[in-house]
Amino acid sequence: MGLRTWEYTIKKQGFEVLIKAKMKKIQFKSLVYYLEQPFEIHRYVKELSGIIGGEERESKSMVMFGSYAIRNKDKYKENLQNWIDTFPDVFTLDNYKPILDARHKIINEHIFIEDKRLTKEEFEAQQILRDKRQKALEEKQKKENAETKKEETKLIKKYPFLETIHNTKKSTHALCSANIKRLLKRKYPNQKFSVTSDSFSMGNSVDVSWYNGPTEKEIDDIIDVFQHGSFDGMTDMYNYSSNSWHVFGSSKYVSSNRHITNDKYFEAGNALGITIPIIDGKIDWNTMSHNVRVDINRWLSDHSFYVEVTNKQINNSVDKITVSRNEEKNGIEIKFPSKPDQEVIEKLKANGFRWSRFSKCWWCKYSEVKMNFAEALVK
Repeated sequence: MGLRTWEYTIKKQGFEVLIKAKMKKIQFKSLVYYLEQPFEIHRYVKELSGIIGGEERESKSMVMFGSYAIRNKDKYKENLQNWIDTFPDVFTLDNYKPILDARHKIINEHIFIEDKRLTKEEFEAQQILRDKRQKALEEKQKKENAETKKEETKLIKKYPFLETIHNTKKSTHALCSANIKRLLKRKYPNQKFSVTSDSFSMGNSVDVSWYNGPTEKEIDDIIDVFQHGSFDGMTDMYNYSSNSWHVFGSSKYVSSNRHITNDKYFEAGNALGITIPIIDGKIDWNTMSHNVRVDINRWLSDHSFYVEVTNKQINNSVDKITVSRNEEKNGIEIKFPSKPDQEVIEKLKANGFRWSRFSKCWWCKYSEVKMNFAEALVK
C-alpha cells in the first residue's frame, strides 16, 4: 500500500500556504510543526547567559501566551516569502530537509534576544553577594536550631511524663499518638478518647475522636502543636514548620472529631427553643432547614459537656473499690468500679499487681506489704 498525500494550510502572519506531503502521518505532523515555527517567531525568545568572553550559553524557549518583539521586522515578511517560494509542490522524505534547515536563518535573524550575560566583574560581585546571603542563612538557621534546642529542653522538664524521640524506638507518628493520649488523660481524666495513628504514601496522620465531652477547639489547642505544618492549596504544596513540641513526636496531619449523641442535640434544641423532629426513634434531619441545623451545630460547637470529677464523686468511687484475699490462690484481688487513672495503674504495676482478664481484677501473690498498699487505696 502506497503512502498517502496529506494536506495542511498555514494561515499566519497574513500568509496562506498550502502544504502537501507524501509520507506517514506522524512524519507529516512533525514536518508541519517545524514549518510553522518561522510564522510564530513572535512566540520564541533566545536567551543568552553566562560570562561575556568566558563560558557563554544560549537557549530558545516558547511562550504559550503573550508575544515578543520581532527583530528586523521590516525584512521579516520578505525573508518569509522568499523561504516559502522554495517550497516544493509536494514534500517527501527526499526533499524536506533543506527547507527545514533554511528556516534556521529566518529564526536566528528575527527572533527576540534576551541578553542576560554578565561581565567577569559582575559575575564575581554576584558570587560574593550569594556567598554573603548563604552565610547569613546558615547563621540564621544555626540560631534557630539553638533556640529550638533550648525550648525542647524546657518542654522536656515541664512534661517529664511524655516520651521523646531520643528515648524511644517508635515512629514519630506513633510517638505523637501515645503522647497525645497522655496529655488528654491528664487534662480530661474521666473522658474516653480514641487516638489512632496511620501511615500512608508520602505521609502519616493521627486522629482523635470522642463523644460529647470537651469542644473541638479545646482539644485542638492541645494537639495542634504535634502537626508538622500545613497544606497550601494555592501552591498545592505541604509547608513544614519548625516546632519544639516535635521532640515528643509529630505527624503530617493531626485532626479531631467530636461525636455528639442525640441527648445533646435535644439539649441544644431546648436551649434554642427549637423542636427537634423524631421519626422511628431517630432525629429527622431532612425536615429541618439549613439555618436551623447551622444554629444547632454552632451551639454544640461552643458548649463543652465535659464534667469535672468532684471530691464527692471521688469518694463514692473509692467506696466501690473492693480489696479481698484469695485464700485458695494465696493472692490479693482489687476490683475497681471502672478503669482507674493511669497514675493508679502505674502504682499497681510498681507494687507487683497485674490485670486479670478472666477475673476482671488486679491481683498479686499475698504479702503483708502489698496488702497494706491495697488497703490504702480505699482509705
